[in-house]
Parts: sequence; C-alpha cells; structure tokens
Amino acid sequence: AIPAERAEDPAGFRKALKALGLPAREVAAVGDQVFTDVLGGNLVGAYTVLVPPLREQEFFYTRFIRMLEAPFRRPRGGVTR
Repeated sequence: AIPAERAEDPAGFRKALKALGLPAREVAAVGDQVFTDVLGGNLVGAYTVLVPPLREQEFFYTRFIRMLEAPFRRPRGGVTR
C-alpha cells in the first residue's frame, strides 16, 4: 500500500504507479471514500474497490463528506455486507 497525501490528486497515484513499476490497468486502489480514494484511482485508470469504513467514529468533516457521497455508495453488484 502506498498512501497518497491527497488521495483525489492523480499526481499521487501516478507517483505510486511509478514506484511500483506497474501500469494503472494492473493496479487496484482500495479505499472507503468515493470523492478521494475511488475518484483518484479512476482518474488514472486503475481498478477501484470501495470498502466500508473501518471506524464508526469519524471527524465532523469526514461524516459530512460521507453524507455527500451517499448517493454514489449504492451497491452495483459484487459483495456487500
């Protein structure tokens, strides 16, 4: 795992791809936020996996962003809990 400082910034993903020596089509970006983890991965052409948050307690800002993400979190097949 190579975390990006700003997950939605494609530059961080490109830097990680370069460090791994892999093309985006061979990499999966896994995260729990649509507007950062999934968006950043999609912008560079990586496969993306949206997972449930690990914690129930989150900062106010994170809870607010999750409210905005709610319409995009609908299951589209695959595994759900």
